[in-house]
Amino acid sequence: MEQNTAIAHIYNHAAETIKNAILKGQYEAAKGVNRVQLFTYFAIGKYVSLNTRNGVWGTGALKAISERLRKILPGLRGYGETQLREMRLFYEGWSFLDSNSSVTTDEFDTVNSSVATYELQDIVNVEDILGLIRDIQLIAN
Repeated sequence: MEQNTAIAHIYNHAAETIKNAILKGQYEAAKGVNRVQLFTYFAIGKYVSLNTRNGVWGTGALKAISERLRKILPGLRGYGETQLREMRLFYEGWSFLDSNSSVTTDEFDTVNSSVATYELQDIVNVEDILGLIRDIQLIAN
């Protein structure tokens, strides 16, 4: 009987250890997904900011772009005109994290901004994203 109790205790401990590992793994995976999603929003916000704040895109551009996104990616949610505008504000609020950014708050008020325009894939590359991850982790800690 004593041996059965000891084995049951060992198995309970093993199950608890595995449960904790699973929960921690799920938590870390969720954090990773959220982190990637935030960086995607940051990158899109940068792209939108650079093209709207310096006059490349006119009024109505965000609405037209969001409508086109819905057509080419049916079922896409979270990338409407309002959300694109919010991503722009998110980038502008945190643009100090972007070491390659030549955007300053004063430049947003200038119609003929000297900010260069690039395609999204040229603006955000793997090194930029990894650098942002390190910066945000440093700030969070």
